Amino acid sequence: MLLNRDEIRQHKSFDLLTEAILQRDQPRTTDLFFGMVARDGRSVGEALSVVTAAEAPFVQVPSHINVRDGQITLINNDHTILGLRAATYLMPFLPENYRLLPLLQSVWYIPAGLDIWNQLLGKYPGRYATMKGIVVPPPSYGPVVWNDEQEPIREAGTIDDRLHQHMIATVSGDSRRSYGLFLG
Repeated sequence: MLLNRDEIRQHKSFDLLTEAILQRDQPRTTDLFFGMVARDGRSVGEALSVVTAAEAPFVQVPSHINVRDGQITLINNDHTILGLRAATYLMPFLPENYRLLPLLQSVWYIPAGLDIWNQLLGKYPGRYATMKGIVVPPPSYGPVVWNDEQEPIREAGTIDDRLHQHMIATVSGDSRRSYGLFLG
């Protein structure tokens, strides 16, 4: 059974995952996720709920568009979450003993995908800074949390209508509404 937001935050692995993610500890983050499924017998859905909630505050960005020196840069804030989703689609195509591998690879990537906005500016370490050839030493602070905790915004309409509203908010730079719609 999937957990609600309060149950997720009370899950014994939530704080451990959050800590491992913030320490950019890829092996520990992956082992904690693996432990929830393989050792503790949690469903993949429940484990995904917990790891996604642990990472979500740190993979948001203030806008999906940044203009620097006249160059437009599109910034994808949900890349790690999309990776988890894609991994679930790959699972059925693998032999039983290997079905968790796509998820484990996606979870491994989470600590390297924090604060994309500042990675692209060379102010926070991670995959995107590395791809740009920027060596950023580990900071004494964690990733910026761009969106404060807020209530979900639940729009009426079909899923296509709601996704369209989310896209409009995202593209127009209304990050608070975009995040609220994402939560809803």
